[in-house]
Amino acid sequence: MKRGPVTLGRLVLAGVALGNAPLALYALAAAFFAILHIAAGTMSQHLMPLSSLLAGALRAVLLGSAMGAASAAVFCSSAFAAPTPERYSVRSASTGLIAPARSAGTSAPAAAAATTTPAASAQVPPS
Repeated sequence: MKRGPVTLGRLVLAGVALGNAPLALYALAAAFFAILHIAAGTMSQHLMPLSSLLAGALRAVLLGSAMGAASAAVFCSSAFAAPTPERYSVRSASTGLIAPARSAGTSAPAAAAATTTPAASAQVPPS
C-alpha cells in the first residue's frame, strides 16, 4: 500500500470489498460447519439444489457490492465537499496555534466591538 491521493475509483473498490466482507465471514462459518457435519456423517439429505444456492450467493454478492460502492461514493462526495482547515482557520506565526480566520472586510477593532455585549458597551447617563 502506498500513500497518495484517494480517488473515487479506489474508494469504490474498497467499498465493494468491505460490502462483501460480511458475506465472506458468513460463507467461511457455513463452510466450517458443513465440513464438521460431513466429517461426523450427520449431513442432511434435504439441502437446497445447487442452482438455488448459487443464485442466493450471487444475489448477496451483488447486493454487498452495490451497497459498498454506494457508501463509498457518498463518503467520497462528503469528504471532497468538506472545507479544508486553510479555508476557515489561520495559523499564528508567533504561537503556531490555529485560530478562526476573520472575514476580509473586518478589522481588528471592528471585530472586537462586534464581540462585546450590549451591556458592556452601554453608557450610563449622567445623573
